[in-house]
Amino acid sequence: MKINKIIFTVLIVSAFCMTGCLGLFNPPVKSILFSFEEHYNAYATAKINFVNSSKSGVRLVDCDGYTFPPAAQGTQWETSVEFPAGIEMELRVYVYWNEDRFGERRRGVFKCPPLEGNKSYRLSFNGNFKGGKLVLTNAEPGFSSNKVVYEQIIPPVRK
Repeated sequence: MKINKIIFTVLIVSAFCMTGCLGLFNPPVKSILFSFEEHYNAYATAKINFVNSSKSGVRLVDCDGYTFPPAAQGTQWETSVEFPAGIEMELRVYVYWNEDRFGERRRGVFKCPPLEGNKSYRLSFNGNFKGGKLVLTNAEPGFSSNKVVYEQIIPPVRK
């Protein structure tokens, strides 16, 4: 009888430590929108969502040499970023794709055309190591997701 009480107490304490304490030490991470507006003194901004899937994706490295500062504790940067509208920019990006069991990636520059203020866009990669293209589409409600604004060809990987 005494052994049953000890085992029951140990199980209760273990369950509390594994579930209750985890929530105290790992609070939920909050996603924050980053804006490059301050680097350009922009009056209007546009938002680009960098599309990632299990097969391919695009990740922003920097914009005209301006990089992300580290996110504050308990936060992370969203996959959407605000950019100044009305100017051309060079966005350095990582493009990745997964084929079979090998994951490949490469870095390149996306020559972003001037964006319209207060609009939303998506930047995605269509292709593989044989080449492909970065595709900027309109992401505004009411627009077809395949309304291409701009495409940039990515040449094949050299061996």
